[in-house]
Amino acid sequence: MFEAELYKVLSSEKQIISLIQNYRGKPAIFAGGVPGDADLPYIAFDIAPSIAASPETMKFNIMIDYWERGQSRANAAQIAQLIENLLDMKALESERYSCVRFFIFRSSFIPDPDPRVIHYNLQFTARAGRKTFINSLSN
Repeated sequence: MFEAELYKVLSSEKQIISLIQNYRGKPAIFAGGVPGDADLPYIAFDIAPSIAASPETMKFNIMIDYWERGQSRANAAQIAQLIENLLDMKALESERYSCVRFFIFRSSFIPDPDPRVIHYNLQFTARAGRKTFINSLSN
């Protein structure tokens, strides 16, 4: 969909990168799943198609999670705010979709049974133009 483009946006923000680990030489930002040997803190995100809003547009739900252990809720709140500021109303282009625009839906601290684990979740919705439909109009 547009995982690579979202990774590029998140990994290019110096303040975000300064608050997470590296994993195999790259910022610890993961799409679709976290490797078992990744160290906290890291960011994980998932993009799920929601519904086809119309033949020419698609809707998505994007969940972005920040995880750390024993550092501080202040760091978690800071990184959540950085991500929200970076992505809310942001537009991306991908190979498949045109003008993928993000809208913040929810941002919240998620309690964990282990009090040392700090988890912050951000949820966005996104709308995107389907390039196949747009291209079909010019044929």
